[in-house]
Amino acid sequence: MTRTGTKYGNWAWRFEKEQLTDEVSHRLHDLTRLYDRVHKTLP
Repeated sequence: MTRTGTKYGNWAWRFEKEQLTDEVSHRLHDLTRLYDRVHKTLP
């Protein structure tokens, strides 16, 4: 459960390193871009 108004500690990845295959990595990247969640660097 997430805690409203809490900046940190609400969410964490739960997977083993071996589960993050190239296919899964690319899919996560595509979804991240699709929903405009890509980290934007400052100029």
